[in-house]
Amino acid sequence: MIQKQRDKTWIDESGMSIPYARTTPAERLKERHTAKLATSFEKYRAMGETVKGLAKKLCEDAYQADMRDKGVEPSDKKGSYTFFNFDRSIKVERSVHGNPTYDMATIEAAKIKFDEYLNNNLTTSEDFIKEMVKEAFESRGGKLDKNRINKLIRYRTRTKNQTFIQACDLLSTAVRYPSKSIYYRVWTRDEDGKYKNIDVQFSSL
Repeated sequence: MIQKQRDKTWIDESGMSIPYARTTPAERLKERHTAKLATSFEKYRAMGETVKGLAKKLCEDAYQADMRDKGVEPSDKKGSYTFFNFDRSIKVERSVHGNPTYDMATIEAAKIKFDEYLNNNLTTSEDFIKEMVKEAFESRGGKLDKNRINKLIRYRTRTKNQTFIQACDLLSTAVRYPSKSIYYRVWTRDEDGKYKNIDVQFSSL
């Protein structure tokens, strides 16, 4: 409760009524300043929630459109996803942190696509990809290694082979995060060609 000068009595933390005349100048100043800061922080939080909601919707819209454009049926998962504007001067990232599980039917479909790529397109210079694929689908303690999976998916941008791209897209849609934290980040490219995060953390302002 915010108490003001016009109030004849103020209520302290124990519920006792204290005459305004008995309050000190420091107590009155702190009352005003805490009120201003609480109101400002509430507005800041509300704006942040609005922007986060916008980021969530627009990232999902872009993901759905991107997957359809690549001929892959979008899933309802909310995994990590990065996209750019047309000249790649802006990068938007949805980053998911947590322990993933995988839809094994989709994993199997991705494996079939990778096998098709390895059987039909592999050249001597790409022999290392075979080992990368093999490692990605090996389980440790009955679980797939997310770092190996992500390493293979990241290689997607380094090839124009459509079979390999389709396999990576399937692999990226197979992930599920039963328990997760999701972060949204926006980056702009500076004059040196490096991406700089638009940091909205309070400590960076």
